[in-house]
Amino acid sequence: MTFFSAHGISVLLRAQHAATRAGVTLTLRGAAPCVTYLLAATGIRMNSDVPTTAAGR
Repeated sequence: MTFFSAHGISVLLRAQHAATRAGVTLTLRGAAPCVTYLLAATGIRMNSDVPTTAAGR
């Protein structure tokens, strides 16, 4: 993935909310640097196997 927008963040947040309501944990695996960068820039925290920092740019 080379592009990730606010729409993608919205989808992730809705999926995380649905997972929480269902009592399961949503984990982001192998996220592209553009995804981790935007999550870090917006302060969104998700369970992930990669750090959500700007270092992944």
